[in-house]
Amino acid sequence: MSDNLELQPSHIVAENIKFVFDKMVELEISESVADFIEGHVPKRIGAKHYMVLRRQADKFYGKYAEYLKKLRVKVPKNVPDKKASQPDTVQNQF
Repeated sequence: MSDNLELQPSHIVAENIKFVFDKMVELEISESVADFIEGHVPKRIGAKHYMVLRRQADKFYGKYAEYLKKLRVKVPKNVPDKKASQPDTVQNQF
């Protein structure tokens, strides 16, 4: 996923977010915790409910981090970095 999300087409960003959410659920992380990790919580969440979600997120995020670590090992080292082949964006022109 790019560091510069605002310059990506919105459908690509939405697909990336859906992939992350789906992968977390596949790894048996509850939907509410996956939403919390992605920052999708109601603006008026109660402090008690927030802390419950926070503890669960702390407990389960390691599953997703481990998946990412294994995925990273599978990526061939000779694949060129997308950033190197993309034209300059507004952020990296300065």
